[in-house]
Amino acid sequence: MVVLRLLAVALACCWWPPGSQGKTLRGSFSSAAARDAQGQSIGHFEFHGDHALLCVRVNNVAVAVGKEAKLHLFQAQEWLKLQENSNGYSCSEKLSKAQLTMTMNQTEHNLTVSQIPYPQTWHVFYADKYTCKDDNENSQVEDIPFEMMLLNPDAEGNPLDHFSAGESGKHIHLNILNTEKDL
Repeated sequence: MVVLRLLAVALACCWWPPGSQGKTLRGSFSSAAARDAQGQSIGHFEFHGDHALLCVRVNNVAVAVGKEAKLHLFQAQEWLKLQENSNGYSCSEKLSKAQLTMTMNQTEHNLTVSQIPYPQTWHVFYADKYTCKDDNENSQVEDIPFEMMLLNPDAEGNPLDHFSAGESGKHIHLNILNTEKDL
């Protein structure tokens, strides 16, 4: 029985069924949504390790370039500080506080988030040249469809693990429970 339990733990930690490993976001970057919220919230993810990777594909690079589209990444602690002090910063000052920024000027972008000693939550926001302006007429331009993959390094340091650090732990725990139940 002990051998079967150890085997179940080993399988849960080392083998993932195809298709179950996804932290992929799909949607549209919207100038109007970004203007209304002073940055369109795209999502958050718990990065860890030495070579975490953010991969973004945009479907209309010409529109992205025309809008001067960018992604802004904030560590959770810094984002909380900005939210608590929101009256102290203008829209552009708040966006300039991002720890990482990615300009959307190509069809595919890869950004490596390096040297994260422990799991950290990061918030991803979209903004463009219309985000911090008061006029509404120019922000009604075309939205930009996107697909974003958020990857953490696997045991060998390659950015192949689609789970955020927190989700991965939950998934291992649930797989162990399901495997033990089947035994």
